[in-house]
Amino acid sequence: MNILSRRVFFLSTCSFGFLTACSFQKSSIDFDQIDYQVKNALEVLLETSSSAADLYERAAGVLIFPLVSEVSFGYGASFGRGSLKIKDATVGYYSALAASWGLQFGIKQYSHCIFFMTEDSLANFQNSFGYNIGADFSYAFSSDASSIGIDFRGSTAPVIGVIFDQEGLATGISLEGVKYSKIRH
Repeated sequence: MNILSRRVFFLSTCSFGFLTACSFQKSSIDFDQIDYQVKNALEVLLETSSSAADLYERAAGVLIFPLVSEVSFGYGASFGRGSLKIKDATVGYYSALAASWGLQFGIKQYSHCIFFMTEDSLANFQNSFGYNIGADFSYAFSSDASSIGIDFRGSTAPVIGVIFDQEGLATGISLEGVKYSKIRH
């Protein structure tokens, strides 16, 4: 094992361990702060994108992560906390933990919303023990919320995700898995 691959392994292990540890410190979670950040992120998205505003009105529920932090150097990890809203009411708090591997490098932060467009997709999410996005999922990426120009009105996907308000730089090609878990309140 050469020095560069040892460093990649060490940095990846440390970042993944750090991000994983964030999800286990339940007693230190400030739910009021999460609510405040979710409110602000949702306002930014809805004010800058008419497509997202339309999705929000039609969705059975919306899972909002106001800040997801991602670190990658060969291996990568990301972590964020947010809440599930149904008809403007918060019904639960969730964490998102992702791991990735590939030709990638960088650090970035972004906001992430998942729109559950059907009652069935929302029920599947709420009744699952940890949730992984499946094949019937559409995604929109944007460098900033004002440039989301994808028209979702004709979309038939039961789950639609939007990434917006990105900062930092990360590049590469990778395989990634994300797990969404309920935070016990």
